[in-house]
Amino acid sequence: MDTKDMDKTRYELYTKGSYDLFLSNLKYLLETVGADKIRVRVPKIPKLNTYADVRLNYELLKNMGFTEIEIFDYIEIDKHKRISDVALKNKNDFVDVANNNFIKDYIISEIIIKIAPLLDFHIKNFPEE
Repeated sequence: MDTKDMDKTRYELYTKGSYDLFLSNLKYLLETVGADKIRVRVPKIPKLNTYADVRLNYELLKNMGFTEIEIFDYIEIDKHKRISDVALKNKNDFVDVANNNFIKDYIISEIIIKIAPLLDFHIKNFPEE
């Protein structure tokens, strides 16, 4: 089973499906089939999750009881063969949202990197009352 992501927001953004249904299906498979007969795949998807996110996904699945967990780099299929118009639209919608989030996250991280040392300086040098 390919998980895409164990974070509800990222899962629903990427799949446009219900995370709650996905999670209940995972639990159902675990209970009825057994962990030893299920291989769960955890992809690192460009612009969706980081390796730290993937590691957290791995830990969540392990804590659920899964034992066969594979981490892999996701291959973008549309670069290798034609996909349906619906799949292509879903991918493009995801990329638009991911790019916007990346830009916001980048700007915020740049601000924090530049302001944090200034705040640290002022806090350390603030006169005691």
